[in-house]
Amino acid sequence: MNIEIFLDTGFIISLFNKKDKNHKNAKEIMMKTFEKDNNTVFIYSDYIFDELITFMKRRKISPSIIQKNGEKILKSKLWTKVSISESFFQKSWKMTKKYKDKSWSFTDISSFVLMKELNIKYFLSYDDHFYQNLEISPWIIS
Repeated sequence: MNIEIFLDTGFIISLFNKKDKNHKNAKEIMMKTFEKDNNTVFIYSDYIFDELITFMKRRKISPSIIQKNGEKILKSKLWTKVSISESFFQKSWKMTKKYKDKSWSFTDISSFVLMKELNIKYFLSYDDHFYQNLEISPWIIS
């Protein structure tokens, strides 16, 4: 049985950026996850990919590094990209209106909807907003 874990943008940035304060932790989590179960599938959305590329461009990362990292993610057999469908989009918009007291980004909300709709129970994120949604759980590996 595959374990599916949703990857948020900040976690992916930490994983690839050796200078990031969470880099060591992110790499350790990935290694321990595969030691525990090599059938793990990491899920991310097209919105997460968009955020990642936008982040790198804003940080003026060289185009060759952006392309290399983008290709590594898109071609990985361990990572699966899921597109935010019209249905997911509409549910995300409805949730945005419902939780107007939260400072969740639309991308965060679309991630929550995707996880709920695809029954993905775990996430890897350094974003506090993910921890505010009690319907999902952080992936904890010891």
